[in-house]
Amino acid sequence: MKKLTVLLLALTALVGYADWRGFDEKSHIANAKIDPAKDFEGKVVLVEMWGINCGPCLASLPHMEGIWQKYKSKPFMLVGTHCQGPDLPRIKAKIDEVKLTYPIYQGGGITGDTGCKGGIPHAYLVNPRGRVVWNGNPLSKKAEMIEAIQDELSKIGRPPALYDGVKLKYFKGLKKNLELGQNISSAKSKLKAGATNRNPALAEEATAILEAIEKNKALIEEDLEALQKKDPKECAKLLKLYKKTFKDEALPFGKEI
Repeated sequence: MKKLTVLLLALTALVGYADWRGFDEKSHIANAKIDPAKDFEGKVVLVEMWGINCGPCLASLPHMEGIWQKYKSKPFMLVGTHCQGPDLPRIKAKIDEVKLTYPIYQGGGITGDTGCKGGIPHAYLVNPRGRVVWNGNPLSKKAEMIEAIQDELSKIGRPPALYDGVKLKYFKGLKKNLELGQNISSAKSKLKAGATNRNPALAEEATAILEAIEKNKALIEEDLEALQKKDPKECAKLLKLYKKTFKDEALPFGKEI
């Protein structure tokens, strides 16, 4: 558990628009070869970490193939990362036995994660902005993982949600009002009133959303800084939405684009 906690902390510290490592010819084990710059663009990416000598890992493989078959027609990519010694004959025999069809690499992932040093089986989900939005055991947390995949797929093509990180129950009606590019003043007033509500669950959710707005604002500012060099056009689009929502606040960096 301690190892997984360390992995979680490392992943959540990553900045947006991630850089990927380990998806080269030398690291490729089976199935399609991928180029992250092209094959991950605009997609939700699930990275599955497993090992040939890990019983729970092997038990999870058929479930992962099922997830791949269900979502591969959507803006979704599943990549298997083998994390133990590269015993290629045994690894490829298991891939053939289970009939895995998604790409498998040795040690691939996001630059800056802890690689294969954490406990396995483990998986993490990366949204199109390059942020890790879920991570956990793909076997014991399968339902939670699938819910996260569906949630992220539903957000594709929409502006960043400022309530990300909070599961809405009492404030579902504010979803569209809490997207970047919207005037959120009215929504924040309702949330501030909700934070003092006598219903403790409602008040807790309202407080959590208000905190999420500030957290996601900071993350979007990090994205803007990262995009200045990587993709100025995308940066300009995101900045336009940012200024509509946070028009009375200073820009996250010194100059206009």
